[in-house]
Amino acid sequence: MSENRARLNLITAFAVFGTVSIFVKYIDMPSSIISLVRGIIGSAFIFLYLLIVKKHVDYEGIKKNLLKLMINGILIGANWILLFESYSSTTVAIASLCYSFQPVLLTLFSPFFFKEKLTAKKVVCVLAAMLGMAFVSGVFNAGSVGSFKGIALALSSALFYTIVVIVNKSYKGIGSTEAMMCMLFFAGVIMIPYNFVTSAYTGLTPSAVSVVMLIILSLFHTGFAYVLYFTSMQFCKAQTIAILGYIDPIVSIILSVFLLREPFNLFIGIGALLIIGSMIVSELNLKKTN
Repeated sequence: MSENRARLNLITAFAVFGTVSIFVKYIDMPSSIISLVRGIIGSAFIFLYLLIVKKHVDYEGIKKNLLKLMINGILIGANWILLFESYSSTTVAIASLCYSFQPVLLTLFSPFFFKEKLTAKKVVCVLAAMLGMAFVSGVFNAGSVGSFKGIALALSSALFYTIVVIVNKSYKGIGSTEAMMCMLFFAGVIMIPYNFVTSAYTGLTPSAVSVVMLIILSLFHTGFAYVLYFTSMQFCKAQTIAILGYIDPIVSIILSVFLLREPFNLFIGIGALLIIGSMIVSELNLKKTN
């Protein structure tokens, strides 16, 4: 695969990820049910893909990393529930911006887990992103459309995904596509007992629209998009992937404003520019040496 084709695939994948919130908004089921179906169907899609392309599934690698894959699966399930719940508690734009705070958290944790040095540029970018989060949260605007609950849920979701990334980096001898297949599977499976405990199945009568939306979310936004992402990322530089990743929240914000007609004010706009802009600048190598 050429780098240009891989880049186009990544742009497509991130754009698809950016529409997840719209589909979730129209699914009248508990977040834990959505996570269950999304995890199982998404995992099955990736497994079928591996069979179709005749790629050997490294069961030995899965066995060696089984505990970490299970832990990450549980974390992804929690990540989804928190993010989906945040969509119900605040606007999609604010939830997406709070969730895109994940690279900031990873930057702050890097010195402890990966022994990476916090450069002056990264510190400035983190501070700028935090200022942006203050704008988004409504600290500077008493009439903010944000909800503390929605913001807290989205930030908690970002924290869980940050831990997923940290655990991911400790995998040994397993491909990224196979790892994602297993994590999705465990993310779905863990929701089965969780839904019984929380009585999520009780009185569940979803509409036909919700069922269709959930199937699309599971097949297209999960199975297809993840395959596109993991089969293309190896042909692109890490910096390119990181920067293209911000297509996700940008698409979410655009859809929130123009499709869902959710409120969006100057303060949220300033916050968006500070959060997304600072993290993009953080990834750019402005000099050959840092």
